[in-house]
Amino acid sequence: MEAFSLSEGQFSFTLKLLNATVQFVGTEEYKRFLSRAIRASPDPDDIDFFALAIKLGCPLWPEEKRLKRQPKVKVLSAEEVVALSG
Repeated sequence: MEAFSLSEGQFSFTLKLLNATVQFVGTEEYKRFLSRAIRASPDPDDIDFFALAIKLGCPLWPEEKRLKRQPKVKVLSAEEVVALSG
């Protein structure tokens, strides 16, 4: 709330919108992939995303070019995502 200067009402509304469109996954779902993600992710803040991507065998779309330099998880640019959507 503080980072985006949101009121409690705005935050609650935003959270409801996110819950309607985003599937949240608990750590239990991917914890066995965390050690591989720690070795793969060049950014400690992205370890959870890497672990889930490794578990699901799917790419990430982080828009951080340095994440493309690791070989464990495919990282897509916006252009690549647009090209996939046809």
